[in-house]
Amino acid sequence: MEAFGNAIKVLIKRPSVVCFIGFVVLIFTVINYQIPVFAIIHGLSTMGEGNVFESLISVLQLVTGYFNKPGIVMAGLAGLLSLLFILSAILGFLFSGYFNIINNALNDKNKYRGEFAAGVRKYFTKIAWITFRVLLVAVFLLIYLMIASIPAAIITRTASMDKPQLLFSAAFIDILTLGVIFFSLMFFRIYVMFWYCAAINQRKRPLSSGKHIADAHFWRIVKVVLAFDVVYVVIEVLMTFVQGVLGKGAAESQSAEFAVLAVEWALETLFFSVFITYMFSLFRQLAARKNKADERA
Repeated sequence: MEAFGNAIKVLIKRPSVVCFIGFVVLIFTVINYQIPVFAIIHGLSTMGEGNVFESLISVLQLVTGYFNKPGIVMAGLAGLLSLLFILSAILGFLFSGYFNIINNALNDKNKYRGEFAAGVRKYFTKIAWITFRVLLVAVFLLIYLMIASIPAAIITRTASMDKPQLLFSAAFIDILTLGVIFFSLMFFRIYVMFWYCAAINQRKRPLSSGKHIADAHFWRIVKVVLAFDVVYVVIEVLMTFVQGVLGKGAAESQSAEFAVLAVEWALETLFFSVFITYMFSLFRQLAARKNKADERA
């Protein structure tokens, strides 16, 4: 609770932390309103035969179909790397300044003018390089998880359509696959968050330093991240349900729809502000314990 209390104190002392996240969330909220990304993804996930397993196989067949065309593969890789480079520069700029403000507040440093710019000057190169590697690993992780899901997709489709006697085996493989996906994403997110935290806190070899602290308290961190995941899913499901109900109404419900979007924006702003600040606060707390343990040793 100490880490959570410190995170709340930071949000109270530094309203700019909340305002920054609010601005970013507002941009994505407007984009999602104009182009409903999740609805599009859901539509794509049910293409083909109308279920997610068929869609997964269809996507993989589409992608692997280009592997025998070196020109397309090279052009795709070049485009991907260029996109990752641009995103890394943009996110490196935003993260370096924003994380600097959070870290200074947690370390009880006085607020000063140009704090964001100071963080950019100090951490931009380091954070941008970390971000590039994070995005690159994220792409490979996505490909790995798609490939790892193939056996579950095939046996589940077979069991549901042709051979019901395989339902038990399909259920076992599905659970195993979900476990692989869950822990892969959990490890990835925890290591990435603590990597950033270690880098901002000027630790040598930030990846190994952050990983070491995360490994020592892994299950505690998993519980925290899982709790935040549940809260976020509840927010999204609730807002999606309310929007669906309003969508069935007449045109006069448009004002109510905007009100729902405003509520969703406020909740997501609060959620991400608390989550990011809490992770930095938790890292600071666990790192302090590690330092004390090292001193005793």
